[in-house]
Parts: sequence; structure tokens; C-alpha cells
Amino acid sequence: MSQSIADQFIEVMAAVRAIDIASDDPMRHVMRSLKQEAEQIISEALRRAGLLAYHARTVQHDAAEAVKEAVEAAAKAEPKELK
Repeated sequence: MSQSIADQFIEVMAAVRAIDIASDDPMRHVMRSLKQEAEQIISEALRRAGLLAYHARTVQHDAAEAVKEAVEAAAKAEPKELK
């Protein structure tokens, strides 16, 4: 069964948070770097997804306004007489 995006996010964040970096670990610099890179990737993905969601809402709003204005303009236009 596939996980929802929210479940995947929680699982990945928990995995990144669980990266334990002991101060006496000889690999601490590498581990710290990997953890920071993972956090930066997640942060950038969230920023980009939020921006796309914002643009989607803007497009929907603008399209609805354009349709509303077109309907209002058509209603105000004088009907042409048939020949």
C-alpha cells in the first residue's frame, strides 16, 4: 500500500532527525554534512511546493475573476437586432 505524502514526510523527517552525531565519532563531520544536506533538500522542496500551491491559487482566482468580468460585460452589452 502506498503512503500519503504526509506520511512519507513524517517518516523522512523522523529518519533525518534520528541521525545521531556523537561528538567523538570519527565520522561526525560526514554525518553532520549528510544531515544538513538532507535538511536543506527538504526545506527547498517545501519552499518550492508552497510557491507552486500559491501560484495555483492565484491562477484559479484570476481565471474566476476573468470569467466573472466577461459574463458581466456580456450581460451589459446591447443585443444586436436580427436582420
